[in-house]
Parts: sequence; structure tokens; C-alpha cells
Amino acid sequence: RPEVERAEIDHVLDRILSVARADPRHRPVHLFCQIDFDRKHELFQARGGSIVRHFYRMEIDLAGYHPVADVGWPDGVTLAPVDGSDDDFREMHRVVDTAFQDHWNHASPPYDDWVKRNTTAPAFDPTLWWLVRRNGAPVAAAILEADGDLGYVGVLGTLREARGTGMASRLLQSA
Repeated sequence: RPEVERAEIDHVLDRILSVARADPRHRPVHLFCQIDFDRKHELFQARGGSIVRHFYRMEIDLAGYHPVADVGWPDGVTLAPVDGSDDDFREMHRVVDTAFQDHWNHASPPYDDWVKRNTTAPAFDPTLWWLVRRNGAPVAAAILEADGDLGYVGVLGTLREARGTGMASRLLQSA
């Protein structure tokens, strides 16, 4: 918050750094801030921080948007919401976790923790959890969220063997 006094920010950063120094595994500290928040960047850099990664927010204005009726899934490829069964949730977890193994600093959450965190979230709606199957085997997944009249793509992942085949772009078009 821009109105926060520098002394308060310094106190918080001091606390974060002291906890990080005490970490026996010496993991790096990652702090997130909007790219246009120059003051925060300056404060982080004054403490030895640096920009190591960018994340982008994608938006679409749905006013006047006409969804694609058929995104052209190839033969043998289907898209369906999870059915709410433990088997479907396990497949979703496996696809999402495996798809993000290549992602920066990925940590594999245990299934029980992952399913509890996701299915108890306020935005949880299993009809917005989609699995793409090719010849019956899951190859991609999307977790979508709705909040009033806003929609979000929370997670979208494709297994390595299905990357470059248009699965992710078809999932986005379907979303």
C-alpha cells in the first residue's frame, strides 16, 4: 500500500529476511509485486533483491464476444468436467502436478492436501474443472473459477507428451 510508512515496510522486510536466514534449507525468498509498483521494487532492490520472474495476467472483454461453437478437438480427444469422484480428482491432481513439474520452483503437493485446499475454496465448482483425454488417457486440465460476472483460468496444464498439439489453446477457447 503506497500510504504505508517506510519504517513499517522496513520492519516487515527485516522480519522476512530474519526468518529466511534461519531456514535450515536455505530456500530463496520470493516476494511478489506488480510490475508498475516502482517503490516496492526499489525497496526490495535496496535489500539485495532482484527481479527473477514475470507473471502475466490475461484478460478478455466478453462484451460482444461470441464463443467458438466448436474448437475442433481432434479425433479421440474429449473434454469433460470432472465428475466429482475421487478417481477424477486424482487424475486432475496427477495431470496438474505433472504438467507443472517443469514450472519454476514447483513443489508437488500431496493429493490429500491439494484436494482439500481446492475443493473447500469458496470458488470451487467441479463443473469448471475440466480434463482433456486423448484415447481415454488424461493429457491436459483446466481449473476455472467464476466470481459473480468474472471468470478466471486458475490453472491450465498440458502433459509434455501432448504439448504443441493445441490442447491448451483449445482449452482456453472452450473456457
